[in-house]
Amino acid sequence: MKKIFLTIVMAFVLTACNSTSQGRDFDMEVVKGFKKGETTQEQVREAIGDPMGVNDVGNDEVVWTYNYSEGQGASTGYVPYAGYVGGSQNESKNVTIRFNAKGIVSGLSFNETAGSSTRL
Repeated sequence: MKKIFLTIVMAFVLTACNSTSQGRDFDMEVVKGFKKGETTQEQVREAIGDPMGVNDVGNDEVVWTYNYSEGQGASTGYVPYAGYVGGSQNESKNVTIRFNAKGIVSGLSFNETAGSSTRL
């Protein structure tokens, strides 16, 4: 009975996953809809929330930055004859929006990455 219980516990531990996230998630499709020369600061804030960073770049222009990352990793375990096994899935989103003195988008850049890895 003890061996069965220990086997079940070990199987659970080996298949357990951990996840971490940083920042607040936002919809990249919404970001892609922002228009240079048209979208206002208020519209951006309403659509994706408060920025993580605000930078005054002079000439009454500001840059807002948004960052989000999430990672999920499977526990690494040792399998005889195979070695250590595990894997991970990662996602990150980065957005930089420049506003002119009138509070209208004057520049926009964004990057989104997603991937996974397996370790055998």
